[in-house]
Amino acid sequence: MEKTECLIRFDDRSYTLSVETLHHRFFRGSENRFHAHASYHYVLVSQGSCLVHIRGRQPAEAPLNSLVFINPLIAHNFIGDPATGVEHTCLIWRFLDEQGKIALFPLQQLLAPEQREWPDFGIIRLNDFDARNFLQKQRAAELAYNNREDFSASVKIFELFFLGLNLLNVKGGAPETEPDNEKRIVKLIEQAVERSLTHEDFSIGKLSRTIGLHPNYLNTVFKSATGITLSAYIIQRRIDFARMLLESTSYNLSEIAEMCGFRRLSYFSRVFRKHCGTNPSSYRNRRHGGKY
Repeated sequence: MEKTECLIRFDDRSYTLSVETLHHRFFRGSENRFHAHASYHYVLVSQGSCLVHIRGRQPAEAPLNSLVFINPLIAHNFIGDPATGVEHTCLIWRFLDEQGKIALFPLQQLLAPEQREWPDFGIIRLNDFDARNFLQKQRAAELAYNNREDFSASVKIFELFFLGLNLLNVKGGAPETEPDNEKRIVKLIEQAVERSLTHEDFSIGKLSRTIGLHPNYLNTVFKSATGITLSAYIIQRRIDFARMLLESTSYNLSEIAEMCGFRRLSYFSRVFRKHCGTNPSSYRNRRHGGKY
């Protein structure tokens, strides 16, 4: 269930806080799957412990009473302690501007708007009082939210949001370099494409579901930043991969077509000729002096 709960004003603009998830859950281990979406996270470790794994970094320990915050579009995975398990007490939300578009600014920008660099996540170790206070406010907000007590839920979610923001402000660590939102989206797209070059069924639709943003929005951001469309980029990366395989391996053309995500050799050859001015076989022969 997702609905608008409260309103904030920042940098002369109004944003509504729209809840994506307000729950607590217990689990062990992990799905072993990174995921990223256009949402902010508060996650209190209210039982046990876990590891927080941000893509491209070493997993970080989050012991009991840790408050984890994650900014939008940061690929992450939680790994619950296999012995003790872990309980997560969560508020996950989005900010929507006056036109209903999703805002992606780092949460810390609300606290220090003059800064230009922020960490993409943090783990704050709370004392018993702060952890218990956060837990009680989250449970009260969750109950009101699930019971559809709209006004009460709005007040309680508002309190929970600002409590987390205050804890982040008082106890949060030093900032580190972080790209702006557009660069962050482009980086996430590029990573997803590289992981999926060999998948025949990879599509912009699947990419949008993975990231949690509309495909038209992803295409607009990507084209604005790079000058080419998403579909053209995916094809170009597949052809680049095919050229590398033709130059450095002895796989036959059908194998290379399949490895590059093309269902049919004829379609692969046609696309390759369009991009490289020659067919794959001729390209390989020129590169290897007619050996093939």
